[in-house]
Amino acid sequence: MEKTITVSDDVYREPLKIKSHRSFSEILREMIKREGNLKTLEIGFGTRDSREKEMLKEELKKVEEEFQS
Repeated sequence: MEKTITVSDDVYREPLKIKSHRSFSEILREMIKREGNLKTLEIGFGTRDSREKEMLKEELKKVEEEFQS
């Protein structure tokens, strides 16, 4: 079963950078299965105050650096 999701352009570009010959489903599955990523995604989709948003940005930056290494 296929689903359509809407993301901003900047979010779309990130997996596009590493996509290569793989599908977006494969990329997302790989990202979620990495240790800690599912928790990060769950946190990111919740409601946060300004301080929590800044902390999340820092955590996401670390995750992004791990993906690029």
